[in-house]
Amino acid sequence: MTASPPPIDIVTVATAVAVALFGQELAVVIGPYAVITLGALLGGAFSASRRESQTLGKSFGFMLSMVALSLLVTVPLAAMLAPYIGADQRWLLGPVAVIISGIGHDWPKVCGWAVDQTRQVIERWAAKRGQ
Repeated sequence: MTASPPPIDIVTVATAVAVALFGQELAVVIGPYAVITLGALLGGAFSASRRESQTLGKSFGFMLSMVALSLLVTVPLAAMLAPYIGADQRWLLGPVAVIISGIGHDWPKVCGWAVDQTRQVIERWAAKRGQ
C-alpha cells in the first residue's frame, strides 16, 4: 500500500521552493512567511492604490508597514480563525495576510466599528441582565 501524497497548498509549494534554495531546515520557516509576505504585498498594493498619490518613498514606507503588520498578526489570527471556520491554518495564511494589509489605512475605521459593535453587545447584555 502506498502512502498518500501530502496535501498541496500554497505553503507546501512555497516550502518546496525554499528547500531548493535554502535547505530543509530553513525552508520549514521560510515557506509560510514567504506566503504571508506575498499576500501582504498583494493586499498592500490594493490598499496603496486607494490612497492619494504619494512619493515613492512614502509608498514604500506604507507597503513596508503593511507587510510588517501582516507578518506580526497573520499567524495568531489564522490560528484563532481556523477552528471556527473548519479550515487548516496553513490555508488561511495567504488570505488573512491579504485582508490585513488590504485594509491598509482604514484600520482606524475598522477598529472604531469593532469598538461600536462591542459596545452594543455589552449594552444589550446589560439591559437583559437588568430586567
